[in-house]
Amino acid sequence: MTRLQTLIATYQQTRNLSMYYMSLLKETDPYKVFSIDDKALNSLHWIVCHLCWAEAFLTVKSSGGAIDTKDWFEKYAFGTTVPAKEEGPGFEEALDTLKANHLKCIAYMESMTEADLDKDNVLGMAFGKEKSIATMIMHAIRHEGTHAGHLGWLCKLNGVKTV
Repeated sequence: MTRLQTLIATYQQTRNLSMYYMSLLKETDPYKVFSIDDKALNSLHWIVCHLCWAEAFLTVKSSGGAIDTKDWFEKYAFGTTVPAKEEGPGFEEALDTLKANHLKCIAYMESMTEADLDKDNVLGMAFGKEKSIATMIMHAIRHEGTHAGHLGWLCKLNGVKTV
């Protein structure tokens, strides 16, 4: 397997875990916000919308590509406040967008070359000192994995058995 194929396979496996947890949460309220010590956790809806934005931003936009985005994507970017329920898409639209967006992002990554991975990302973002497109994809994978963990917590908080 090439480095690019390994990154794509790892991303897909990480997304599969997120989707597994989301499937377990299908009977729960996607807008429910749990609080711990007066700190609000992200809702299922917010996580789905945020992952839509993040995948497009970290894999396609950062490497100079173009992808169709929804007008609500930027409302779920990092550093934003949680939009009111009526400001975002319905949950089914968000979930459908997450699935379609992922296929487009994977297809985009599959069009890259090994040499593309070593180029600096066009956003100038760095993780440590690394600005390569490969580093952006690796960050997208670990970002997804972090939110997969949050989805696992939402399962527990909703009383949904995961194992």
